[in-house]
Amino acid sequence: MDERVTHPSQINLRTNNAHVRSLMRAAWRLGVLPEFKGLNLWRWCHMLGFRGHNTTASRLFSVTRGGLAREREAYREAQNRKRQSKAKRKGADKPVEVPTVTEKNWRYQRRGYHNEGMAAYAGMLRESIEENRQAAKDALAPTRPRGGDAA
Repeated sequence: MDERVTHPSQINLRTNNAHVRSLMRAAWRLGVLPEFKGLNLWRWCHMLGFRGHNTTASRLFSVTRGGLAREREAYREAQNRKRQSKAKRKGADKPVEVPTVTEKNWRYQRRGYHNEGMAAYAGMLRESIEENRQAAKDALAPTRPRGGDAA
């Protein structure tokens, strides 16, 4: 969308996509909660329907988690090499090795939400999902004549 949404009443005017409208409404509702006030969600809700430039979908510019992990590991190894060469110049006997930590074991942390804001966010997501399901059902439902108009 080209213009910012400056009031929630403008949401229906900006897009005809029910899913994007529900996301925009959620951004406005969350934006007033104290936990999220500093994020200024309302200022960016017009971007929720944006699908990106062609460069973001390009294989040349695409980023994967695996690629990021490889880059991070290479960066850490380069840092270790710098530390070792610095230590050698200072006359240290032992090489300085700082291992790259990789967390592979996951464990159960908690059930439920961290705070009331997260619980409210989950509730809004549930509402949005239900709105989208209903919109999809309405869009896919065959048009039926009402009352005695049946042919």
